[in-house]
Amino acid sequence: MDRQSILRQIEESPIERWKTLRERDNGSLIALPNDDRLAAQLKGLTRHLQKIAPTFNEISFSPEDLALAYVARQLETGNVLLNVQNDDTRASEAYTLRGFAEQLDPAESSLTETFQAVADALTGKNEPVLKVITTGSRLFYLETGVDAAFRSKEEGMTDKDRALHLDLAANAFGNNFRQISPRVNALVGDIMRPLALDQDLWGAAMDDKERYDRSVRKVRAPKF
Repeated sequence: MDRQSILRQIEESPIERWKTLRERDNGSLIALPNDDRLAAQLKGLTRHLQKIAPTFNEISFSPEDLALAYVARQLETGNVLLNVQNDDTRASEAYTLRGFAEQLDPAESSLTETFQAVADALTGKNEPVLKVITTGSRLFYLETGVDAAFRSKEEGMTDKDRALHLDLAANAFGNNFRQISPRVNALVGDIMRPLALDQDLWGAAMDDKERYDRSVRKVRAPKF
């Protein structure tokens, strides 16, 4: 196995990210082009990890390898939804990564080390790497939230679809905005600035606690 074989698997893999928040009454999902396929996640996460790499310069792993490892963890564990991670799911993802690491060609030694480091991070054994991938992921979630908020204003959108977009945005902001590392405040400002210029949209997506609480209940609701 080599890097290209893992990339091919990612290219071929859809994932129903944020499914509970995107689901209409008829079971169809509102579009989320930047986050609803593994390949899109890899592209977005890589971009954000590249941006924060100079800030987290104590980490020796390349942002490209870290992003590949963090996305590849989902290849054999099914569609993992936001907010439902626990020790069991993280252990399963770490197991997947360690399996990939064992199968990688010896020529891919740096990628092998990165997969092992991310597996350790998922199970609480590598805090510096966990901070980097968590920070990159949070930036990506905020970006997704801003995109969803502005999509709610598109002409012709139904009230129900508008509410779904705002619920998704509220969830992304409530779970990530205040929790993100102060080391990347400038990047957070860049992402959030367009929303800050639209006070009505900011209020609906960021300041509506009832909307956020409802989004959390939707994500945590049991599936039958």
